Amino acid sequence: MAYIRNLTPRIGGDCEERTCNGIMSTLYRSNFMRVRNSVMYVFTDATSKDCLNYASPILRTLAFLKAPVFFILFDSCKPTIDSNYVKMAHNSGGFCLLP
Repeated sequence: MAYIRNLTPRIGGDCEERTCNGIMSTLYRSNFMRVRNSVMYVFTDATSKDCLNYASPILRTLAFLKAPVFFILFDSCKPTIDSNYVKMAHNSGGFCLLP
């Protein structure tokens, strides 16, 4: 919890981000892979520009690891929630949280 409390947002100025690339990188880190039933939290204010390439492998890996993913979404530059976030959260047993 102390680590999360010390996080500070940085304004990147871009709308779409490589969120799914970050999720994929985290899933394949040795610490995450070693512990089944780990939980992933994704904090973002943007939609993803790379989920077309990563959505299927992410869903398979989350199912294999039995790892729910929770998206904490802040003011987005798009009027709708990224449907890939909703699909990943729903299929993994997580959810999307809006302010």
